[in-house]
Amino acid sequence: MTEEIPIDPTTRDALREPIESWAAGGDFDAAWTKARAGRPTRWVAPLALAATALLVLGIPARQAWEARRPHVHAGGAVAAPSIERAADWTEPVPLRYPSPPPTIAAAPHLRDALRGLVAGSATWPGDWRQALEATPEPLRPELYDRQSQAAILVRDFDRIREAGKRGTPVGHLLAAEVHLVDLETDAALPLFRSVKDDPIVGPDAARYLAMLDQGRVGEGLSEVTALFLLGDERTACDHVAEIWPEADDRLRSLATELSPGLARCAVP
Repeated sequence: MTEEIPIDPTTRDALREPIESWAAGGDFDAAWTKARAGRPTRWVAPLALAATALLVLGIPARQAWEARRPHVHAGGAVAAPSIERAADWTEPVPLRYPSPPPTIAAAPHLRDALRGLVAGSATWPGDWRQALEATPEPLRPELYDRQSQAAILVRDFDRIREAGKRGTPVGHLLAAEVHLVDLETDAALPLFRSVKDDPIVGPDAARYLAMLDQGRVGEGLSEVTALFLLGDERTACDHVAEIWPEADDRLRSLATELSPGLARCAVP
């Protein structure tokens, strides 16, 4: 169920132009539609969904981010460092959860690193190191959140998990989702519990915990929900149809609150 499905090289190449367009402030959906003409279409739905999520949630939420809470990283809440942010930062990849902009010094390196990660460039780790070096240590978990979310586009579950664990609560939740789809519930539970009070991802973590408390059916539904949210809609839809009839209304509600699109493939 959790077999990682790599993006084929043709589709990976097709992502390059949309990412460049996004970084320049353009329309990701339009550029992707143009780039994929005549190419495989199996990845269109998750990418379009991610792009829509950013357009709806990303920029306004990001503007409100620092007014909402002190900086949070893997070690807990600390006072936000006094440092200039890249006010004109444009996301080079879609983000499922909002994230504060990088520092002015780190922004160009981070942009190049995330573009390179998605495009499969061999040079992106060097750009990533420069982004880290240009970022004060207390802010580095935010960069790992971005790497974790960028890795969703290329279905690199190991990178999602490992970068997420070095991130803020956003990254921890993504790492927990990877543990779920890897059938490692015992590893996912502590991560969900550690972020359940976080104002950004806490509500989603609480939904997962409530599902996991409902036995075999709840655990199975939480696994396919995480798989759907991590971009493997095809496999998730194949399995949710088997679980959905056994789930009660509360479980179905929790799953659709986490992923509204899941219900459309649960009903024949």
